[in-house]
Amino acid sequence: MAKTIKKELFNPLVSIVIPVYNGSNYLREAIDSALAQTYKNIEIIVVNDGSTDNTEEIVKSYGKKLRYFKKENGGVSTALNLGIKESKGEYISWLSHDDLYYPNKIEKQINKLSDIKSENRNITIIFSHFDALVMDSGKRINNFEKILYKNMEDPYYTYSMLDCFFSSKLNGCTLLLPRCIFEKFGFFDLNRKTIQDYILFITFFKCGIKYIFLDEVLVISRHHKEQDTSRKMDIHLCELNFLYKWAFDLFKDKFQEMPMWQFNHFLKIVKKRGLDKVYTHMLSGWACKQYSKNKINIWMYWENELGKRTPDYIYLCWKSIINYNCNDFNIKILTDDDIDTFLPKINKKYLSLSKIAHKADYIRFNLLYRYGGIWLDSDFVSFRSLLPVVEKINKNGFVCMGYQQKNRKFFPLIGFLGTKSCNPVFKKVILNIDNYLNKKNNIREQPKWDEIGGLNLGKYINNKNCYKYDSSFFCPHEVQFHGSVPECFNSNDNFSLFTLKNNQFAFGQNIANSVLSEEIKNMTEDEIISSKSFIGDLLRFGVSTNYPIVEFNSVSDDVPMIKSKVEIRKMYSLYENTKLSLKRKIKDYILISFYKVDKIVPKKIRRKVKPKLIKYSFVRKYLIK
Repeated sequence: MAKTIKKELFNPLVSIVIPVYNGSNYLREAIDSALAQTYKNIEIIVVNDGSTDNTEEIVKSYGKKLRYFKKENGGVSTALNLGIKESKGEYISWLSHDDLYYPNKIEKQINKLSDIKSENRNITIIFSHFDALVMDSGKRINNFEKILYKNMEDPYYTYSMLDCFFSSKLNGCTLLLPRCIFEKFGFFDLNRKTIQDYILFITFFKCGIKYIFLDEVLVISRHHKEQDTSRKMDIHLCELNFLYKWAFDLFKDKFQEMPMWQFNHFLKIVKKRGLDKVYTHMLSGWACKQYSKNKINIWMYWENELGKRTPDYIYLCWKSIINYNCNDFNIKILTDDDIDTFLPKINKKYLSLSKIAHKADYIRFNLLYRYGGIWLDSDFVSFRSLLPVVEKINKNGFVCMGYQQKNRKFFPLIGFLGTKSCNPVFKKVILNIDNYLNKKNNIREQPKWDEIGGLNLGKYINNKNCYKYDSSFFCPHEVQFHGSVPECFNSNDNFSLFTLKNNQFAFGQNIANSVLSEEIKNMTEDEIISSKSFIGDLLRFGVSTNYPIVEFNSVSDDVPMIKSKVEIRKMYSLYENTKLSLKRKIKDYILISFYKVDKIVPKKIRRKVKPKLIKYSFVRKYLIK
């Protein structure tokens, strides 16, 4: 009885605001659904945003049952704002002219609100499920999206609300909002055409307004070709880019608290919408969760060819780098917008370079000269932290990989570079490229492959100013040694930084401090072979005597297995013996290129298994936590 009296006492006036522009096809049904509400303490406000059809005639046919305002066309935001300002109710409920309320919409929400402490009602928004009705087909789509949290104190509350915003689970017409929060925090943004609702609702959330979810369907959202999001798709996509970047930056601290597996849910949302730059922005922002000026930067950059999207494998590579290095480094995945931010004085003539690789060459040299750090091409996959590279940078000032040419000179491969800032070598390289750009008036005359990259850098490298890693650790088939390491390299220090060339894996030597060694050091030989460890998989899924050739995804029954225990013991002894030749060891992986990963699998397997399955399962299973 006490509860009934409480609800009877809580009987606030609710203003239903219906903005309309040329909506005569749907308006009457929307108004009727508002008038049919079982909760009777309501006022209905219709704002005509300069319609040129018979909207006014329809509205006036209802007489004094509703309040009517007419204005010049200015967009839905202006109409909503006018309706809210003219309203007399304590609470606002927005109804689009083409949507419908179920009869108990307001009553259910007022009842839910009455269960809340009176002092919290003016800072609480109630929202619910909605159905979607496709007008062209007449098909009704049940929109029972899963909402994790049950109340405001639930540990999933923040995550679920961010999910609602990013996944568009929140429909503005399902909301019941206190009128006072508009006066306190602002109205709908007049400069936005399709996202003005989400900008305001996210702002309310950021300002501490509580959202309570009512697990019932109370609204029908009708979808048709005349809606703004359908007619203004180019504008909508542009505004979505802004919305997601803005929302991520607004709640960056909350996103950075999430583990990768949880944050990945939000990355999938923006990827599904085709917002590649937003994806890059969010992933890079998440990776910088522990930014420090004392940490070295890892720089990565990817630019798509015109009309193409970022390949999925590039995203996987980025995630692997972040997974193992975000605690030890400042990781920045660059977009075109970031170039102007980090390099405001860069020579804009580099944009005349037609090849993306040449643009990337110029960008990498400028970034490393100004800020220092490690540059990685975006097709690298990480197996563990790159901290050993930092030791070499601190000691030598500059590190790179490369190989000895026939003339015994060193040729650098610039997919991996590490340096301190203001390195004079990089200054000379940049000046050379600037001179090239300033002299080449004809933009059709493009540099030859590697002319401004490796060939340019190679002029200034010597044993005194650079620590050089043997590229056989990156491309073993390209350079094969028998005996000692060539003279052009600093030492026999076989650091394990890897890429893939000519269909072969490469691997380095330093096992003593490896993560893999720690993983299996207390295990017997049989335990290793039967375990789910990385080394166990190497042994089980086939290892050649020269290079590991491994199928990490057993999608085929024909995966080659090591047949005899003699072979297994042989490979295990190779792993233990750190003094064996480079070509006869299972070594400590750190990085490897995603490029052509499928080619390492024997041909008879490749014929039966899709290359993508081999590539993607390898990275997902072993590298992405």
